[in-house]
Amino acid sequence: MILAASAMVAGAVYDLKSFKIPNFIIVALVALALANALLVGNLKALGWLGALIVLVVGSCLWAAKLIGAGDVKFAAAILLSFPGQASEFLILTSLLGAVTALVFLAKSKLKKVKADKIPYGVPMALTGVILLALKIG
Repeated sequence: MILAASAMVAGAVYDLKSFKIPNFIIVALVALALANALLVGNLKALGWLGALIVLVVGSCLWAAKLIGAGDVKFAAAILLSFPGQASEFLILTSLLGAVTALVFLAKSKLKKVKADKIPYGVPMALTGVILLALKIG
């Protein structure tokens, strides 16, 4: 769980600095979710359905240039660790995403620069870490 949280935080840091989430972080999250499912001896411990739905809908949003491909893959990879919690993930990510967008908007107003990108990997990672903490505790 600590490795998964670390990978999520790394993805957030990369997104915050470069507005990109490297594929090696996505692969690490998928591998960690799969390893966890194998350790508990149940592949149903993977959130396949939520990840698939996010991947399909997110791909449509990416095609419309509304979200980055890295964000789509990152969300799907995180969701693999949370079977049956896609709604919670999406709601909390949306709320934290709104806060992130407001922070970036305020920052752009103060510095008088254009804020045309939002690092949505940050709220996704924070949501993932929160859900992991709730899962452990």
